[in-house]
Amino acid sequence: ELFHENARRDMADAYAYMGQYERSKTMYQQYLKDDPLWGWGWIGYYRQLHDHNDGDFRAVLDSLYERIRKGEQFRDMRDLLDEMSYEYEELKEMKISEDLKRRMSQVPMRRF
Repeated sequence: ELFHENARRDMADAYAYMGQYERSKTMYQQYLKDDPLWGWGWIGYYRQLHDHNDGDFRAVLDSLYERIRKGEQFRDMRDLLDEMSYEYEELKEMKISEDLKRRMSQVPMRRF
């Protein structure tokens, strides 16, 4: 499963890097519609929005944060919380960033 998830992200990102951002965005939207709890899918999606100065970036990030605040659990939760904390720190939203770090500290580490 991890291999397929990484391959899907890599394909969507490759389109963005080749100048086909809208196709990349559409791919991520479909991936997340099919699998709305895919943490690394959300990370890849909002990174592309950010990298392309897409006006949807902040709305997607804030919506995701609200879902987390309400208790929704995602796969790769620690990674998602860590990455989102960094994004909010970059936005100078320190309260939200600290909340995400606190939540991350409560999620057990994955064992391989």
